[in-house]
Amino acid sequence: MSDDSSEEPMLPDRDTLSDAFDDEGNASLRVLCSTNGISRDKFTRSAHTVTRLEVFQSPMRDMWGVQWFPNLLELCILQQRWVSSIVGLESCVHLESLWVAECSLTHIEGLERCRHLKRLHLHGNAISRIEGVSQLEELEVLWLSDNRITCIEGLDGMRALKVLWLARNRIEHVGRGLDRLPALEELNLADNRIGYFKELLHLTRMPQLRSVCFSDPHFGDNPVCNLCNYQTYVLYHLRQLSALDTMLISDESKALAEATYMKKKMYYNMRIKTLKRNTTNVIRKAMEAKHARASHINLNLNALLRQKKDIEREMDERVWLPPPPPPPPPPPPSGAGGGGGGGSVDEATYLEGLKTKYEALLSLVSTKTEELQELQREFEELKERVVEISEENIARLVVELETGGNIRLEDGTPADVWYTSCVDLVRSRLFAADLAELGVVDIRVHRVTRVHNRFLRNRFERRMHALLGAQAEDA
Repeated sequence: MSDDSSEEPMLPDRDTLSDAFDDEGNASLRVLCSTNGISRDKFTRSAHTVTRLEVFQSPMRDMWGVQWFPNLLELCILQQRWVSSIVGLESCVHLESLWVAECSLTHIEGLERCRHLKRLHLHGNAISRIEGVSQLEELEVLWLSDNRITCIEGLDGMRALKVLWLARNRIEHVGRGLDRLPALEELNLADNRIGYFKELLHLTRMPQLRSVCFSDPHFGDNPVCNLCNYQTYVLYHLRQLSALDTMLISDESKALAEATYMKKKMYYNMRIKTLKRNTTNVIRKAMEAKHARASHINLNLNALLRQKKDIEREMDERVWLPPPPPPPPPPPPSGAGGGGGGGSVDEATYLEGLKTKYEALLSLVSTKTEELQELQREFEELKERVVEISEENIARLVVELETGGNIRLEDGTPADVWYTSCVDLVRSRLFAADLAELGVVDIRVHRVTRVHNRFLRNRFERRMHALLGAQAEDA
């Protein structure tokens, strides 16, 4: 880190100051002097001794006049609609407090040399992005309220920052933009567009945080403040807080919030455990049924395999072993002629019968084996489907818990009016002629799920009230 002596600007002489005061292009310098009671003579003699300047409502078009006061510690410029950029601070290396509020700034710039700045107030401008401040390592207070900021970013390196006001902007997500602020104690995000509890969880990574505002009477509310169980959710997860929405938090409030949340958590955990237990029971019953059916099939299969083995043994014996001597032929009946060759015919017929029986057994064994494989496949499909349904229902419960009950899913039945309306709506959009080439002639609705989202409902109602109010004014 460079020492202050290397940062010291060259002090202008009296002639240079006199020429600057008389220059027609330095109208902002004359406004600064007249507003703060600094005469021309005092300016030329002791401009370097001035440590504080302020301008309020006087017609000032830019900040260039500030450059002639190198030892400024505090500069306050308010309600100057012509001031659209921060300039002239290159020589103000000792500046500790800067106010450029309710002006027309669109960017944060020109602060590269103000490394000793401790308080920066830029509220009431038209700034759309946080930038140009990450080098301010000594900054402790930053006010950017009432601007057009949409994202929390550009704050890396500001390890000394303790107070951050971003109220009345256009921020929808907290994200990780605050993770590099280990000293942050006070945060005001009132009157933004934060609508979900999950955004609040990002603040759990800030152990030094003591005061948070999502609702402020001077600015307004975030949509998240209108959700059910908002205060309970915040106090339970952000236990390091001592103030919420400009109100101090008592120990009783914290204890009540914790007890309420724990009851809800126990309730949902019980339901989740019940679902898991029911899932296990269903799978166990299915497995028992599978084993019973498989035992019956295996019993038949074993009998078939034994018969198949007997036939194989008999067929092998007839092929590899010498045939037994044939029994003596019975005496021919009287008057009958000789008819030899009957034994060989009976042997061929018998072998053909064995082969036919063997092929039939092979077919039956294959059928039974396929039945076992099909049974296992059906069991695996059933198990997968049961687990999928269980995980889906558990995910619903987790969403309901994590959103404080503000998002809830409800499966309908044909007895529900909204169920029938949804089915009719879907069927009314079916154009059979367009789907005929795909082989689709009709559709069947198996399930209709309704999503209860309090945030979207509140948003819809606010928009409807605004439209109705606008129509009433036009009328």
